[in-house]
Amino acid sequence: VSQLRKMKKANGETVYCGLVYERTPLKVKNFGIWLRYDSRSGTHNMYREY
Repeated sequence: VSQLRKMKKANGETVYCGLVYERTPLKVKNFGIWLRYDSRSGTHNMYREY
């Protein structure tokens, strides 16, 4: 999460944003987002569920 806040808006792109189906019924996370961003050490892919 801290890497998401440090990332500049111009360095990344949203690859995919879609609906997440329940794997565990006790947690509610509805959206999954794939991010790709460039840093000093290269290009990174990141996946987050909200």
